[in-house]
Amino acid sequence: MTDPIERLANALADRYKIERELGAGGMATVYLAHDVKHDRKVALKVLKPELAAVIGAERFLHEIKVTAHLQHPHILPLFDSGEADSFLFYVMPYIEGESLRGRLEREKQLPVEEAIQMAKAVASALDYAHRHNVIHRDIKPENILLHDGQPVVADFGIALAVSAAGGSRLTETGLSLGTPHYMSPEQATADRDLDGRTDIYSLGCILYEMLASEPPHTGNTVQAIIAKVLTDEPRRLQLARGSVPPHVDAAVHRALAKLPADRFASANQFAEALTRPSAQPEVTAPSAAAPSRRAPARHLSASPVVVGASTVVLLLAGFLVGGALRSGSPAPAQVAKLAVPPPPGVRFSWNLGTDVAIAPDGSRLVFVAQTAGAQELFLRSLDGLDARPIPGTEDASMPFFSPDGRWIAFRTADGLMKKMAVEGGPAVIVASGEQNWRGGYWGPDDVIVLGSTTAGLYAVSAAGGAARPLTQLDTAAHESGHGSPSLLPGGKALVFTLWQAGGFQLAAYSFATEHVTRLGLAGLNPHYVRSGHLVYTTDDGSALIVPFDAAELATTGPPTPVLAGVSVSLDGSADLAVSSNGTLVYLQGLSATRLAIVRPGGAVELLPLAPRSYADPRFSPDGRQLVFEIRDPAMAGIWVLALDGSAPRRVVLAGGSTTIYPQWTPDGRRVTFTSTRDGIFKLYVVPVDGSEEPQQLFNVSEPVLQVSWTPDGRWVAYRQGSPGDLWYRRLEGDTTAQVIAATPAAERMPAMSRDGQWLAYASNESGSDEVYVLPFPPQGSGRVQVSDQGGTQPVWVADGRALVYRSGNDFVRAELRTVGGLAVTARRVLMSGEFDWGTRLHAAYDLHPDEEQFAVVAPGDDRPELMVVLNWFEELKERVGNE
Repeated sequence: MTDPIERLANALADRYKIERELGAGGMATVYLAHDVKHDRKVALKVLKPELAAVIGAERFLHEIKVTAHLQHPHILPLFDSGEADSFLFYVMPYIEGESLRGRLEREKQLPVEEAIQMAKAVASALDYAHRHNVIHRDIKPENILLHDGQPVVADFGIALAVSAAGGSRLTETGLSLGTPHYMSPEQATADRDLDGRTDIYSLGCILYEMLASEPPHTGNTVQAIIAKVLTDEPRRLQLARGSVPPHVDAAVHRALAKLPADRFASANQFAEALTRPSAQPEVTAPSAAAPSRRAPARHLSASPVVVGASTVVLLLAGFLVGGALRSGSPAPAQVAKLAVPPPPGVRFSWNLGTDVAIAPDGSRLVFVAQTAGAQELFLRSLDGLDARPIPGTEDASMPFFSPDGRWIAFRTADGLMKKMAVEGGPAVIVASGEQNWRGGYWGPDDVIVLGSTTAGLYAVSAAGGAARPLTQLDTAAHESGHGSPSLLPGGKALVFTLWQAGGFQLAAYSFATEHVTRLGLAGLNPHYVRSGHLVYTTDDGSALIVPFDAAELATTGPPTPVLAGVSVSLDGSADLAVSSNGTLVYLQGLSATRLAIVRPGGAVELLPLAPRSYADPRFSPDGRQLVFEIRDPAMAGIWVLALDGSAPRRVVLAGGSTTIYPQWTPDGRRVTFTSTRDGIFKLYVVPVDGSEEPQQLFNVSEPVLQVSWTPDGRWVAYRQGSPGDLWYRRLEGDTTAQVIAATPAAERMPAMSRDGQWLAYASNESGSDEVYVLPFPPQGSGRVQVSDQGGTQPVWVADGRALVYRSGNDFVRAELRTVGGLAVTARRVLMSGEFDWGTRLHAAYDLHPDEEQFAVVAPGDDRPELMVVLNWFEELKERVGNE
């Protein structure tokens, strides 16, 4: 008879190659496998045959889909599920490292503060899942994996799927859902009507064990443990470990209450109680009831991967919103959550700024997305099926609507603020580009207030004209910008983001007193909602609400988390917007990418780095190292990877500033980069070995972004100001700046040839981006246009006789004649590929000195999702108890 493992391996051979068994539990056997399609390691979990036989494939696969939509930083996602040769399986990421069980077996007890932080992270995952009507039912140390030191909850919802699919027939298998040491009393008595408070009990048990070295109830047999769970009070934590703070002891004791009604109503309340001694709310009904198979779910989820299902949900959403608007009746109380997929061939991507907007009446939204070689605004009505590009918004970003929803304002690539009728027409300039605009709102009096990362707030007429300053930077407090303004009720004040050294703060501004009030909250992108709260985001992508008195410009209570995973850019902008009628839209998650080496023939070799938000790789002059950016908030900065297989190391910590555009110095010992660490964008240089702190390269009053060196290290060319001009200067001796190109157009991406005799750059002076080359130092003439059908991101080959640039998804090599006058002698496409375009203002790839390989940023498997929540205010009422 064929071995079962061999049968399984043969059945899955075209999708997964099984490498070895990792372990076995009560429900499943776990294998390490290789995902053939995505070239990655995965954990393949196969249900025990006797369990699979009782449940049945169709019911299990139907129920497990409920968990596929869970997306949270501390929840291990579900990759795949299916049936193969009578085996039922599901697939999750393979996490290298240990589980919390492994660490507890090694260390017995954890430091108090670390245990609390770990419990809070798990609580955030539970709170998120419970609000989506999913209960774990088997929270235990074995199901908490430690990834880079952070806890990730595995098998979320698998017990639910097994229970719902198997029903009472599970008794035939002898399987009990839950683990005795961490099982709640109601679970131990086989109560079918469980809710999220059973998971809170289990988490309380885990935190108890992390602090006291053993669970609250122990025994020699399962029966003995369950008996204690049902009857005994656990020993107080402070008696077991005197260093446990009293409020933590009280919080854990309450989480372990025998009756669910005596526990915390939500996992978020438990987390709050672990942090603040006063956070012990009155006992109330749970905020998320048990999911019932007989009652309709409150949330409708739609995956953008399943186009048909997504279309159905969007049609439903359009009917609800559009019908309510046409009839004038209130929006239905039903809360619906859906994912809005981008059009075919289009993707959401990371940008410098808030790139989603929703009309005040919630009927349509605008978002920024990328196609091959282009970035533009897309408009989608919620009562329609398709998003369409808005002509004339190429390279636009940071959109926001007029009060009547008929106009959209946006920032252009050259720094201008423009407006355009939503239904089409020419773009009209509202404000010039002297300031580095970041976010704005359009008031009912047709005055637009704009933010800036390099100055205060400005007001300008929607008809255009000179912008007048409203606020001034407090340089003594190291403020660098005021941005993302949002109007408060009555129009007498606004709230905004305050950029300063060390992070972002929320502030308010009164038009009457012209006074700025700090709100004492670390966060960004505030919005006032009619429930009497501010909604804002933190730099880790969490969205919170806090009660707010709009008349007194003061908070009146503590903040409450309501969302996780909101996309946040490094400059302090969050992709989240709220309409006045309670529709929420946000971009969920950063675009996970991979660093890769590509050869001209097209073969792609992924570098051994976890998927993150990478950007702008550059080979060292000797080709042995790679410098690049990571834009994930927790790891943001400049990193260096030795290509001999060593681990990457961070050489510059972003530390709340925007830190971008790394470039090697000619000697390969230092790296230059652009950062707002001292306010406006400036150039810095740092030794790659970390022996010194970053030093400013030179000082100018305008923002400086990109730099390119001559081979002798004596000269630099750089981009300065907005929309962007090119300058050059010596770094020693006479350092007077001299102009290369200064026109009303945007000149950018200077690239010095490796012999120092030529300078390439991109400019949109012709109406579209093209690549140009001129002699260096400039001689007043001799400039040649290198690209002929659009081009950007120029990179030189080693001998200076050819140039590579990007045109759409093509990488084009242009041969140059440099003797007897500069001329282009030939062009040919080296390769094509949908590789990342970065911020579109800087070359997002590099050519190795051997000219045989490129460093690129390749798309990852996970992409951001644009999420829409209809009638979100109804959900807020439940969260905060507000009518």
